[in-house]
Parts: sequence; structure tokens; C-alpha cells
Amino acid sequence: LIGYGGFPSNHSAIVSSIATLVALKEGVKSPSFGVAGTLAFIVILDAKSLRKQIEKHAKTINKINSKNYKNQPLREHIGHSTLEIFAGMILGILVAIGIYRIFKY
Repeated sequence: LIGYGGFPSNHSAIVSSIATLVALKEGVKSPSFGVAGTLAFIVILDAKSLRKQIEKHAKTINKINSKNYKNQPLREHIGHSTLEIFAGMILGILVAIGIYRIFKY
């Protein structure tokens, strides 16, 4: 169900889950957590800023091209709002804790 945009943020959920599992397994002082945390930060920042700008461009381009019916419209919902990202992070953390407890790493 990985997509671009929507509630909650799938990308934020995935990277938050990875970072949480690494933190639970190896601790927050481990180099692995540093890598996982950095990856999570980059993905979340990308979802909030860069992809949100791409979304604005797609909406504008679609307005310009609305009279040209030969062009297929661009996908307009690409980025995430702060609420979508936060919900994804919470979901990812909760799933990671559940997985950690079930499989008792």
C-alpha cells in the first residue's frame, strides 16, 4: 500500500518503524540507530518539504494544461501534511513495538 501522499504517511511509518526497531534491539547509542535515525529524518523531511513543493507545481501545471485534453493530468497529491507525517510516525513506532514484543528479538 505504498503510495505518494495520503493519511497516514506510509513513508514516515516505515522509517519510524525501522528506527524504533533498531533502537529497541541495539540501543540509541549504536551506530545502526544513527543511520536509521538519519534515514528517517531525510525521508520525513523529503515528504514534508520537497514533495510538497512538487505537489504545488503539479497543481499549477494541471491548471495550465487543463485546456489541452491530450495530456494526462499529473498526480496532485504527492507530499504530506504535518498531521499525516505525525500519524505515520506514531503508527510506525507502535507497529515496531508490537513486532518487537511478539518476536522477542
